[in-house]
Amino acid sequence: MKKYCPCLSYYLLIVIFVSCVKTPNCELPLNVNQSAINIIFKDSVSGKYLYTEDYSLYNKDSIKIFDPQGTSLFLLFAHNQLPDAPVTFWIINFGNIYDQRTDEISFNNEICKDYIISYNSQESDTLKVCFKSKKTKCGSVFETLKVYYKMKLISTTKNNTGSTITILKN
Repeated sequence: MKKYCPCLSYYLLIVIFVSCVKTPNCELPLNVNQSAINIIFKDSVSGKYLYTEDYSLYNKDSIKIFDPQGTSLFLLFAHNQLPDAPVTFWIINFGNIYDQRTDEISFNNEICKDYIISYNSQESDTLKVCFKSKKTKCGSVFETLKVYYKMKLISTTKNNTGSTITILKN
Protein backbone atom coordinates (compact mmCIF):
# COMPACT_ATOMS: atom_id res chain seq x y z
CA MET A 1 0.00 0.00 0.00
CA LYS A 2 1.32 3.43 -0.98
CA LYS A 3 1.75 6.19 1.55
CA TYR A 4 -0.28 9.35 1.16
CA CYS A 5 1.89 12.48 0.76
CA PRO A 6 0.20 15.61 2.22
CA CYS A 7 2.79 17.81 0.45
CA LEU A 8 1.27 16.96 -2.90
CA SER A 9 -2.17 18.00 -1.68
CA TYR A 10 -0.85 21.32 -0.41
CA TYR A 11 0.96 21.91 -3.67
CA LEU A 12 -2.18 21.23 -5.72
CA LEU A 13 -4.23 23.46 -3.42
CA ILE A 14 -1.77 26.34 -3.87
CA VAL A 15 -1.70 25.90 -7.66
CA ILE A 16 -5.50 25.93 -7.81
CA PHE A 17 -5.69 29.00 -5.53
CA VAL A 18 -3.10 30.98 -7.50
CA SER A 19 -4.75 30.15 -10.82
CA CYS A 20 -8.13 31.35 -9.51
CA VAL A 21 -6.92 34.65 -8.07
CA LYS A 22 -7.50 37.42 -10.56
CA THR A 23 -4.83 40.04 -10.88
CA PRO A 24 -5.88 43.52 -11.91
CA ASN A 25 -5.40 44.48 -15.54
CA CYS A 26 -2.50 46.90 -15.26
CA GLU A 27 -1.27 47.18 -18.83
CA LEU A 28 -1.18 50.99 -18.78
CA PRO A 29 -1.87 52.08 -15.21
CA LEU A 30 -2.39 55.73 -14.40
CA ASN A 31 0.09 57.20 -11.97
CA VAL A 32 0.27 60.69 -10.46
CA ASN A 33 4.05 60.56 -11.02
CA GLN A 34 3.20 61.10 -14.71
CA SER A 35 0.75 63.96 -14.29
CA ALA A 36 0.41 66.97 -16.58
CA ILE A 37 -1.70 69.94 -17.59
CA ASN A 38 -2.48 70.71 -21.24
CA ILE A 39 -3.12 74.39 -21.92
CA ILE A 40 -4.80 76.06 -24.88
CA PHE A 41 -4.23 79.83 -24.85
CA LYS A 42 -6.76 82.23 -26.39
CA ASP A 43 -7.11 85.99 -26.43
CA SER A 44 -10.17 86.93 -24.39
CA VAL A 45 -11.10 89.89 -26.62
CA SER A 46 -10.61 88.53 -30.14
CA GLY A 47 -11.07 84.83 -29.37
CA LYS A 48 -7.94 84.05 -31.43
CA TYR A 49 -5.45 81.44 -30.32
CA LEU A 50 -2.25 82.96 -28.89
CA TYR A 51 0.00 80.23 -30.24
CA THR A 52 -0.74 79.22 -33.82
CA GLU A 53 1.32 77.65 -36.54
CA ASP A 54 0.96 80.72 -38.77
CA TYR A 55 0.54 84.36 -37.67
CA SER A 56 0.85 83.65 -33.97
CA LEU A 57 -0.07 86.43 -31.52
CA TYR A 58 2.78 85.24 -29.26
CA ASN A 59 6.05 83.46 -29.97
CA LYS A 60 5.75 79.90 -28.68
CA ASP A 61 9.52 79.78 -28.15
CA SER A 62 9.22 82.55 -25.53
CA ILE A 63 6.72 80.85 -23.22
CA LYS A 64 8.06 79.38 -20.00
CA ILE A 65 6.27 77.77 -17.06
CA PHE A 66 7.88 77.67 -13.62
CA ASP A 67 7.04 75.34 -10.74
CA PRO A 68 6.57 76.65 -7.16
CA GLN A 69 10.34 76.39 -6.56
CA GLY A 70 11.05 78.61 -9.58
CA THR A 71 12.36 75.81 -11.78
CA SER A 72 11.56 76.15 -15.48
CA LEU A 73 9.53 73.11 -16.55
CA PHE A 74 9.98 71.08 -19.70
CA LEU A 75 7.19 71.95 -22.15
CA LEU A 76 5.73 69.74 -24.85
CA PHE A 77 3.97 71.28 -27.86
CA ALA A 78 1.27 69.51 -29.86
CA HIS A 79 -0.60 70.71 -32.96
CA ASN A 80 -4.36 70.74 -32.90
CA GLN A 81 -6.97 71.83 -35.40
CA LEU A 82 -10.69 71.85 -34.82
CA PRO A 83 -12.81 70.62 -37.73
CA ASP A 84 -14.60 73.96 -38.08
CA ALA A 85 -11.49 76.15 -37.58
CA PRO A 86 -9.01 76.83 -40.36
CA VAL A 87 -6.25 77.65 -37.86
CA THR A 88 -3.79 75.10 -36.47
CA PHE A 89 -2.92 76.00 -32.87
CA TRP A 90 -0.48 74.71 -30.28
CA ILE A 91 -1.48 72.91 -27.09
CA ILE A 92 1.21 73.35 -24.46
CA ASN A 93 1.77 70.54 -21.97
CA PHE A 94 3.65 70.82 -18.68
CA GLY A 95 4.24 68.48 -15.80
CA ASN A 96 4.95 66.78 -13.56
CA ILE A 97 2.31 68.23 -11.22
CA TYR A 98 2.95 65.62 -8.52
CA ASP A 99 6.43 65.69 -6.98
CA GLN A 100 7.15 62.45 -5.13
CA ARG A 101 9.74 64.21 -2.94
CA THR A 102 7.23 66.66 -1.45
CA ASP A 103 3.65 65.67 -2.30
CA GLU A 104 3.08 62.39 -0.43
CA ILE A 105 0.79 64.35 1.91
CA SER A 106 -1.66 64.71 -1.01
CA PHE A 107 -2.82 61.13 -0.33
CA ASN A 108 -4.32 62.48 2.92
CA ASN A 109 -4.97 66.18 2.23
CA GLU A 110 -5.54 68.45 -0.72
CA ILE A 111 -2.48 70.52 -1.58
CA CYS A 112 -2.18 73.55 -3.85
CA LYS A 113 0.69 74.83 -5.98
CA ASP A 114 1.20 78.02 -7.95
CA TYR A 115 2.76 77.80 -11.40
CA ILE A 116 4.06 80.95 -13.10
CA ILE A 117 3.36 81.28 -16.82
CA SER A 118 5.82 83.66 -18.46
CA TYR A 119 4.63 84.64 -21.94
CA ASN A 120 7.68 86.84 -22.49
CA SER A 121 9.98 89.03 -20.38
CA GLN A 122 7.17 91.52 -19.59
CA GLU A 123 4.02 89.38 -19.21
CA SER A 124 3.21 86.60 -16.79
CA ASP A 125 0.25 84.92 -15.11
CA THR A 126 -0.25 82.51 -12.24
CA LEU A 127 -2.03 79.19 -12.47
CA LYS A 128 -3.09 77.57 -9.19
CA VAL A 129 -3.34 73.77 -9.22
CA CYS A 130 -4.90 71.91 -6.26
CA PHE A 131 -5.11 68.14 -5.95
CA LYS A 132 -5.79 65.24 -3.65
CA SER A 133 -4.30 61.90 -4.66
CA LYS A 134 -5.50 58.36 -4.11
CA LYS A 135 -4.03 54.94 -4.71
CA THR A 136 -5.69 52.53 -7.14
CA LYS A 137 -5.19 48.80 -7.69
CA CYS A 138 -2.51 49.45 -10.28
CA GLY A 139 -1.21 52.95 -9.59
CA SER A 140 -2.60 56.27 -8.45
CA VAL A 141 -4.79 59.12 -9.65
CA PHE A 142 -5.88 62.53 -8.52
CA GLU A 143 -9.10 62.00 -6.63
CA THR A 144 -9.70 65.66 -7.42
CA LEU A 145 -7.68 68.01 -9.59
CA LYS A 146 -8.71 71.67 -9.67
CA VAL A 147 -7.17 74.43 -11.75
CA TYR A 148 -7.67 78.13 -10.98
CA TYR A 149 -6.84 81.09 -13.20
CA LYS A 150 -7.17 84.63 -11.85
CA MET A 151 -8.74 83.13 -8.69
CA LYS A 152 -11.56 81.51 -10.70
CA LEU A 153 -12.01 77.76 -10.93
CA ILE A 154 -11.61 76.84 -14.61
CA SER A 155 -11.36 73.05 -14.40
CA THR A 156 -12.25 70.19 -12.09
CA THR A 157 -11.21 66.64 -12.93
CA LYS A 158 -11.76 63.47 -10.93
CA ASN A 159 -9.90 60.16 -10.96
CA ASN A 160 -7.35 61.15 -13.57
CA THR A 161 -3.73 62.31 -13.78
CA GLY A 162 -4.18 65.49 -15.78
CA SER A 163 -6.45 68.04 -17.33
CA THR A 164 -6.81 70.11 -20.49
CA ILE A 165 -7.69 73.74 -19.90
CA THR A 166 -8.26 76.85 -21.98
CA ILE A 167 -6.86 80.10 -20.66
CA LEU A 168 -8.56 83.27 -21.90
CA LYS A 169 -5.78 85.81 -21.59
CA ASN A 170 -6.62 89.51 -21.23
